[in-house]
Amino acid sequence: MITHLSNTVLNAFMQKISESDNSCGFTLPLVFPNGSPAIVYAHKDTRDNIILSDYGLNIRHFEESVCVSDFDTIDKVKSFCKLYESTFVKNGCLMAESTAQQLDFTVIEYMELLSKLIGYQYKTRSHQAIEKILESIRLVLERKFSNIEISPKLIGRSGGKYNFDFSHQNTFIDYVQADKNKTNNLLRKMIDTLHLNQDISFSIIIDDLENDKYKSEQMILSDYAKVQPLSKFLAS
Repeated sequence: MITHLSNTVLNAFMQKISESDNSCGFTLPLVFPNGSPAIVYAHKDTRDNIILSDYGLNIRHFEESVCVSDFDTIDKVKSFCKLYESTFVKNGCLMAESTAQQLDFTVIEYMELLSKLIGYQYKTRSHQAIEKILESIRLVLERKFSNIEISPKLIGRSGGKYNFDFSHQNTFIDYVQADKNKTNNLLRKMIDTLHLNQDISFSIIIDDLENDKYKSEQMILSDYAKVQPLSKFLAS
């Protein structure tokens, strides 16, 4: 019996794990952070529609990979399903429904959704709060300036690469919480990059929404940057 190269390559990408008259199952070339491969089962119903399902396995692997006790796994998977026409969650299973003619598109959507689950990075509430603040800052900057850059980078004298939140022309803008360790890190970033980029300036937006300890940090940072309290900046 001749084994075609195409079958060899296909088997290397997708391993068949079950097959009967109207159903089959495969492992996919996608691996969750917990080490488990993504899985899909296909079943043809009496109307010749093809149903894809993971029987809850991919959702379980996603939950184990995130590994956060109060994380609503099903709700997050449902939010990803809304990005595609064919995918949905039913009885704890990640599913998709298709005709034979549309199956290739449905499989692509199912694979893309699995890729999003595998690449998902859980963000704490504090991280989400910071993202909302950065979004508010971005909107204010876009009202003030016609052209801003998001997440610009500068190289310092030490050779290190530093990320900033925004820039406008030669002004690099960072949001920082009022914390001495964050102040120290920001000072190093500014001092290191100034030695190689003497024509730049810095604008720091410091969080003053929860307490007044920002004042001492503001004083330290003001030697190297224009520093504004967050509340004042957002109201401008």
